[in-house]
Amino acid sequence: MRSGKPGFPLPRHRHGRRLLAQPHRTGRLFRVFFRRDKGGVVDVDLKLVEGLATTVLESGFPDDGREGRSVVIRAAEHGSLVVAAHPSSCVRTTWCPAFYQPTKQHEDDNNDGGGAAAATLPRHPNLVDPTGAGNAFLGGFAIGLQEISDPVRAARYGTVAAGFALEQLGLPVLGEDPRSGEEVWNGCGAFRRLEEYESRLERNA
Repeated sequence: MRSGKPGFPLPRHRHGRRLLAQPHRTGRLFRVFFRRDKGGVVDVDLKLVEGLATTVLESGFPDDGREGRSVVIRAAEHGSLVVAAHPSSCVRTTWCPAFYQPTKQHEDDNNDGGGAAAATLPRHPNLVDPTGAGNAFLGGFAIGLQEISDPVRAARYGTVAAGFALEQLGLPVLGEDPRSGEEVWNGCGAFRRLEEYESRLERNA
């Protein structure tokens, strides 16, 4: 995709498993970053996801020197990955963590020490149902990309949108702040939550 003009739906990191039965290079690439532990839990090697996304970027788009070539991968509880090319031929890899992070205890339980993250829903108290979070991410991402033409910041828009979708069964509750008249979802304005998320990223940088 180019900034402002998504060329195809954003892939999810597990969708590659659909390609594994096909005897071509893409299937082999996807196979290498999935493995099962003895309990049958699928682990995801995030570094290999980065490598695959970079390969897709470099092989799937012509390098015509213009800014805007990028690949974005949704990665569920791991957040999203943005791999973007710049005019200097530099490829930048950026992870946008999920809005709701695991509790410390749960994070320790899932850490196998091998650089891979267990594919389970983090037990954050605000997480109710993941249904629709991926689609909410896509909507937020599309709006962000249209407004600012920056895939990394657009992914932050998508992250915030996905966070709202996780907080209840069904749709978030749309309302209005009685003091400011601002549109709110589940009692919170989207841009206020975006500011909160970006402030958190700055503190953890």
